[in-house]
Amino acid sequence: MGNLYRFVEPLILLELSRTPGASGYDLLERLKEHSLTGTTIDKAAVYRTLCLLESQGMAVVEHLDSVRGAGKKAYKLTRQGREHLAEWGTLLGDLSKGLAEFSHEVRSLEVDDSLP
Repeated sequence: MGNLYRFVEPLILLELSRTPGASGYDLLERLKEHSLTGTTIDKAAVYRTLCLLESQGMAVVEHLDSVRGAGKKAYKLTRQGREHLAEWGTLLGDLSKGLAEFSHEVRSLEVDDSLP
C-alpha cells in the first residue's frame, strides 16, 4: 500500500487534491508545517514520491516555461490518484483507531515496582 516512509505519499495526494497544478516547490512549502509523524519532510522524498505517483498513473505533470532556470512541473491528480487518496484515508483511519486502542491499553497497565 503505497509509500509509508514518513507518510509523505498521502500528504502529497491530499495537497494535490486541494491545489491542482502545484509544483514540487509549492508542495514543499505547504508541507513544512504538516506531517503525520511529527518529523520534517525530506525534500528528496517529496520529489521521489511525485515521480512515483506520475509513473503509476496517479498524477499527471505539465511542464511550464520559466523565465530563468529549468521550467517548473505542475502536478495534478488523476482519477486513480483520487481513489488512492481515499484508500489512504481508510487505511489511516483504521490505523488511528488501532493506535488509540493500543495507547489506551498501555496506559491502563499497572506499574510493577518490583521490576528492575
